[in-house]
Amino acid sequence: MIDDTGTDAGADAAEDEGAGTAEGHGGSAAEAREPARPPDGHEEKVIAEVWSEFLGIPDPPANVSFFELGGYSLTLMRVGGRLQHRFGLVIPMPELFESTTIAAQAALVEGLYDDALTELTD
Repeated sequence: MIDDTGTDAGADAAEDEGAGTAEGHGGSAAEAREPARPPDGHEEKVIAEVWSEFLGIPDPPANVSFFELGGYSLTLMRVGGRLQHRFGLVIPMPELFESTTIAAQAALVEGLYDDALTELTD
């Protein structure tokens, strides 16, 4: 539709509607998120097994938040206890709560292993 200025008002409205998409400003996190990926590497696979036990999800993706998959804070604390047992490490709960994906928890475990090795060699 051409308005009094000679411009197409419909085109302006369509552009405004696109402002909330992933290409514009304000797209939702789900739209901008990378595709779910399976766990890779030993630590990620062990963590995925534990998540699966507690969440009842057969193959939890490595890059999706524990909470987005239906987990709760108390459940994450129980997961943390199981991970400590499986990896033989003390995993600080505040750090676990900051690492809410399998990939992030695997990086946390790897960092804790590195710290433990450094302490042993010093």
